Amino acid sequence: MNAKEHLSQLLSNKTNATGTFIAEENGEKVFSTESAILERTPNNDFYIIGIHDSKGTQEHIALSVSGVTKDGKYTATPDGAALNWSAQLKGERSKVKSGELSVEFSELRSRARGGYEITLENNRTLRGEFNIKIIS
Repeated sequence: MNAKEHLSQLLSNKTNATGTFIAEENGEKVFSTESAILERTPNNDFYIIGIHDSKGTQEHIALSVSGVTKDGKYTATPDGAALNWSAQLKGERSKVKSGELSVEFSELRSRARGGYEITLENNRTLRGEFNIKIIS
């Protein structure tokens, strides 16, 4: 399964985490949700995805980090990521061409808190933060 198919499958699943996930562009909030996916793979990759339904259109911001073997702080970039970083806002989907994610895992990796700055292929730059926890 390729990364694009995998993201589509993840987005079709029910969310498994709640909290806050926001993005701003030029200081203006362009994405805000309390629904998220925090998914761990057998390879200790974590997918961190905020999902929002806006007037029948699903919006998302999808990020990932690899090598998460224990609670602690991690950083990641989209280069070589286990999941293609992307954003879909107002019906427009774009891959991330550059950026950085800083995340801290806690509570046996069931909570992720952090921030990110990403530049999309359409040259939009988003900055945001999240604080999400897996729902038991």
